[in-house]
Amino acid sequence: MSDKVSYIIPCYNSQKWIWQAVASCYRQDLPFEWEIVLVDDGSSDFTTLACKLLWEQDPGHIKFFAHPTNLGQNPTKIDAIDNSTGNWIFALDHDNALS
Repeated sequence: MSDKVSYIIPCYNSQKWIWQAVASCYRQDLPFEWEIVLVDDGSSDFTTLACKLLWEQDPGHIKFFAHPTNLGQNPTKIDAIDNSTGNWIFALDHDNALS
């Protein structure tokens, strides 16, 4: 099995920040495969739409899942982990960016 990083990003009302968080994952210079797993936790803004647009732009690197209602941060992180395929997992908050 080759090394692969899964960036998991649980989202809730993240429309302002999700683009920057995802873009920061793309800027990483990794010597192995990677993916981004977005899970929207029942947002009431346009986070679901933003995540769908990101996923549609690069379904080879981005996975997207959504909860119909807000379940909280822990269930959302667990769903992201369960849907990741990497042997390394990096949790990134929706309002943070990697340098």
